[in-house]
Amino acid sequence: MSNSKGATWSRWDPHIHSPASFENDYSVDTEESYDSIWEKYIDELSQIEKVSCLGITDYFCIDGYEKVRQAKDDGRLNNLDLVFPNIELRIDDVVVERGDKEGQSGSSRSIDLHILFSEELDPRTIRNNFLHRVDAHTPDGEKISLSKENIKRLGRKDGFEQFDERSGDDFQIGCERINVDRESVFKALNKEIFEGKYLVVLDDSVWDDIPWKTRSGTLRATLASKVDAFFSSNDKTRQFLIGEHNSNTPEEVISAFGSLKPCIHGSDAHDFSSLCNPDKDRYCWIKAEPTFEGLKQIKYEPKERVKVQSEDPQGHIPGYTPEKVEIRDGTVNDSLTVTDTDLPLNPNLVTVIGGKGAGKTTLLDLVAHCFDDRCLRDNDKRPDENSFIQRIESEEPEILTRLRFDGDDVEGFNKRLMDEEIIESAQVEYLPQGKISEYCRKKQKLHNQIIEVIKSSVRKSDRRLMERFNSQLDEIDKLEEKLHAKTRSLYEYDPETITERIQEARSEVKTTETKLEDKRNEINQYREAHKEDLKSDTATDFQKEIDTLEESIEDREQFKSDISEVVTKLEELVEVNERIERISKRADSYDFDVSVDIIQYEDSLHSLREIKGLVKEEIGNLEGKKRSVKSELEELEDAEEELSEMLTEKRDIKSDLEEKRGVLSNLENNREEIQRIKKERRKAFKEYVAEYVELKRIYGSVIHEFNEDRDSILHEVDFSPLVTPDSKLDEHIHDCLDGRKVNIPRIRKAISHLEEAINQDSPERENSVDAFLDEIEALREHLVSDIDERQFDETIYNTHLSLTEEIYFQDTKMDGLSLGQKGTVLLKILLAEGSMPLIIDQPEENLDNRFIYKTLKDTFREAKKQRQVIIATHNANLVVNTDAEQVIVADYNENEIQFTSGPLEDPKIRDEVTTLLEGGKKAFRYREQKYGMSK
Repeated sequence: MSNSKGATWSRWDPHIHSPASFENDYSVDTEESYDSIWEKYIDELSQIEKVSCLGITDYFCIDGYEKVRQAKDDGRLNNLDLVFPNIELRIDDVVVERGDKEGQSGSSRSIDLHILFSEELDPRTIRNNFLHRVDAHTPDGEKISLSKENIKRLGRKDGFEQFDERSGDDFQIGCERINVDRESVFKALNKEIFEGKYLVVLDDSVWDDIPWKTRSGTLRATLASKVDAFFSSNDKTRQFLIGEHNSNTPEEVISAFGSLKPCIHGSDAHDFSSLCNPDKDRYCWIKAEPTFEGLKQIKYEPKERVKVQSEDPQGHIPGYTPEKVEIRDGTVNDSLTVTDTDLPLNPNLVTVIGGKGAGKTTLLDLVAHCFDDRCLRDNDKRPDENSFIQRIESEEPEILTRLRFDGDDVEGFNKRLMDEEIIESAQVEYLPQGKISEYCRKKQKLHNQIIEVIKSSVRKSDRRLMERFNSQLDEIDKLEEKLHAKTRSLYEYDPETITERIQEARSEVKTTETKLEDKRNEINQYREAHKEDLKSDTATDFQKEIDTLEESIEDREQFKSDISEVVTKLEELVEVNERIERISKRADSYDFDVSVDIIQYEDSLHSLREIKGLVKEEIGNLEGKKRSVKSELEELEDAEEELSEMLTEKRDIKSDLEEKRGVLSNLENNREEIQRIKKERRKAFKEYVAEYVELKRIYGSVIHEFNEDRDSILHEVDFSPLVTPDSKLDEHIHDCLDGRKVNIPRIRKAISHLEEAINQDSPERENSVDAFLDEIEALREHLVSDIDERQFDETIYNTHLSLTEEIYFQDTKMDGLSLGQKGTVLLKILLAEGSMPLIIDQPEENLDNRFIYKTLKDTFREAKKQRQVIIATHNANLVVNTDAEQVIVADYNENEIQFTSGPLEDPKIRDEVTTLLEGGKKAFRYREQKYGMSK
């Protein structure tokens, strides 16, 4: 079996007439002869470039097809993948057209049937077993078979000239004179030799004009129920016949006509200029291999396998969609080899099937390995017991995987199994076997996928709403940074040691004050003892003046220090009052008939600060006078040198004291700044919680908008907005604390206040946030030795909250679903949005077959329209009833893994599906019954 890309979109023209048609306008410029016209006809067909398959059409015969087939057999039409016969028959059901007015009859018209036969049938078989078995009615009521000789004989017969619309040879005139018996057509087709090798197609140009509410309406329904398809480019007709028109449903079409009916279209060319050039570029696109068996798939998939439009229905294929995978050097060891493989890959749904251990995961793992390193490499990656690559990694095989891509500007990629390089720029998702539950636990990853699905949809329907949502996210980002910045600013002041450092500074000030007092006493004693030796009182007078000034300064510094200490105590009352307010509010919430008044201190604090400012100003004036006197003292040149030295020492001590008082003042200012920053940080944390509550509200509106026009893949999946604290917040806090003194339940009780805040309005929300912070702050005294206060603060005042959603499937919460149902939800979310490839190993895991048919198959049918999906599966419904474009068969035989591929319509592939997959035959029956097909 050769490897095929499976079913792909290509242009077909199933309706072009040949020069053998009795009605045609083929001609040449030179002397017209039948042979020269045919020569040009074949030459024109050989130059067709964009059409893959042709239906060679003749009225009442197969002669034209026979000539074209011979030309293809002779190698003249290698540009075409397929030519097949289309026999056009004018049947005996005469339609009376609608008159111009109600009750007024119109003209009569005949209905055309087309019989499209498989290219596998020999023209002689069709001629002898079909045409010669069909009855035609002559104008005088005689029945003749559709042999060419009978038609010519009728053309030579006199007396029927009134039926002739044009002149011509005997065959042409005979064709003008006959109508075919409809029932004889179907009777002739009902032979084993034709089984599965024909399609009956009705031309809608007359059928569509038959009024329903007349006797002819019965004929209209009868004809529709007899045929497999229609020739029509009318979109309303197409919608009507597949049950998508506003006047009917698929079930009603099946009930009325037996099955849904696909519509195909052709150029109906009767001359050279019209060959494969339908009006208004209404080309016929069919997704199938270029075989008649491929064409037949339109019966089973009338909505998805055929389109009449100008553009290729495939549309854009993302650049990093694998178009081909090549495997080389596949020897792993003496008992395992992956055969050299060249596999083209379909851009839509690729299914990999095979028996247990046949190598399905091998192919998926090798492809996924190019996008995500699947090797363990002795690192922290969790082992995957189902991974082919991890199982053989220790052998260090040289297996080479080559990927080629659809994008013209995307280079191919080669990778040996042990290479670490991957395609980093591609976003290809791989869901290995057995990893569904693990993926479901990755809530943030799942949320990211969900929100991309929702945002992508709502951006199109309500751009402003999405702008509000994104703006709110930006606001939260700013607050998160503000929280971190406040903690960084706080620890620039070293708050852990501020109290200790203030006490130490005060101690040093007192020690220096004592030292200064001792020096003064020493100077006084010296003066008393040497008063006779002092020649002048000048130095003494200067020093006394300095001493007086210093005493005044010291007195005022002490006064300022006392004021600062009282101010600091009063400022601490700010936090005390805040806690009194919170206690009072909580007491009110418990209905306690007790109130607590806050401490009134603001007026005193204001006055003290004013006095402190005046004292500071006076100290500055005294310091100026002191500097002036000191300058004069230093100029003395008398014998009072020793006294002068003592006075200098005193001045140095005094200077040291002033410096230490400055240090103390700075530390006290730092403590005030620390309190301010803490207050602002708490306020920022409350704002952070409030903004998340607002984000939740906006996200609810976004989800509501999404639900109005959501993807059909997600029609059973619902979301509701959710804001939650970090699930490991209790652990993070506990890790900072002495576990012997603080247990997890105590921490969780505190966190419960934060959880309450998320669902509350202000001011209740702010009270709950305060309760959370107060209870956690109270645990600070139990920090373990290797955790400092900054680490604890960074743990508390952090970005604990995250936006997510509650997920429901068929009105049941995600947590209440079975593992298989969780997997279904996950697959629906992964498949709902995006265009990059998705690779899944056994998506049916933990699901029963009925559920797969009811729920999962349609998910894949929708997803493959916009992206490549590659799955390995044991389930026939995921192959057949998803209408997989390509089936890859993995086979393990004599220590070798081999791969072959083809479309579902390939009989060999069909045999593999029914043999390898449980329920394969049943799945094909489901497929046929879905649209009312029974043959």
